[in-house]
Amino acid sequence: MRIEELQRAGINGVRLGVWMASLMPEPGVVDEAYLAEVERGVDALSAANMWVLLDFHQDVFTGFPTWATTPETAALPATVEGADQFWFLSYFSPRSTQQWEDLFDRVEIADGRSAVDLMGDGVAAVAARFADSPNVVGIDLMNEPWPGD
Repeated sequence: MRIEELQRAGINGVRLGVWMASLMPEPGVVDEAYLAEVERGVDALSAANMWVLLDFHQDVFTGFPTWATTPETAALPATVEGADQFWFLSYFSPRSTQQWEDLFDRVEIADGRSAVDLMGDGVAAVAARFADSPNVVGIDLMNEPWPGD
C-alpha cells in the first residue's frame, strides 16, 4: 500500500519491518546501505505525519541471518506434517525448535559471541540511527518469538 492509501484509510501509524538478515548479513557487520534504506522509509512516513514502530520481523526464524543457525542445527528437518497447509506448524520442526533453544541458550556463533549478542549490535545501530526521530515510537525487538521446547 502507498502512504496516501494508508492515510485515506485513516491509518496514522505503521509497523515498519526491519529484516535482521539484511541489516547484519555477516556476524557483527551492519549493512549501512540497508540501514539507509530503512531510514528512507522512516523519513517518508514521518513526512506524512505517520508514527513508525520499527519491527524486527521473523517467522519460524526466517528473517534472521543464516549465520545465526549453527551448521548442526541447520542440518535438522525443517518441516512437520501439516506445515504445507499451515505455515506456523513449522515452528514445531526439529530445526526451528533447536534454533530457538540455541538462541535462548546463547550458543556461541562467532568470535565467542552468541546470535543474541551479535544481533544486539544490529539493534543498537538501529536505535542509534533513529534516536532523534520523533515519529519513531519504538522498536519491537522480535516479532513472534517462539519458546523452543
